[in-house]
Amino acid sequence: MIRSNLSNSILGLFSLFLCVGVVCAEPTKPMVEHTKNGIRFMTGGVGLGEREELKAVAGQYSCRIEMAHAGKYVCGADLRILDAAGKELLKSEGCGPWFLVDLTPGKYTVVICHKNKEIKHILTVEEGRKSRFTIRF
Repeated sequence: MIRSNLSNSILGLFSLFLCVGVVCAEPTKPMVEHTKNGIRFMTGGVGLGEREELKAVAGQYSCRIEMAHAGKYVCGADLRILDAAGKELLKSEGCGPWFLVDLTPGKYTVVICHKNKEIKHILTVEEGRKSRFTIRF
């Protein structure tokens, strides 16, 4: 009886691990820093390994954005960052569930689209402070 319960528990954990890996239905890509218009960013977080890797470098970025729906991380979102005047500074497709970006102090609008739903978030980056927020679809 104990052995059967242990086997069922191990099988259940293995099944959960497999499910977590397919939440985004895309293979994991190597974690790479990108730069567009002089703005450094990284995106990923599919699976615990990627999230741990991003956590390790998060201190090098001024902002961490997380994307979720119904309590679960989502990826595949399109993200744009606009300056205070509305000029597009950065556009990245297929993002998430974490997005690290290094912005200079100022006010920005973050626009994230996922499955035909668009969410805007006003972001203020202050000198010496890290920003972190979650977009919930």
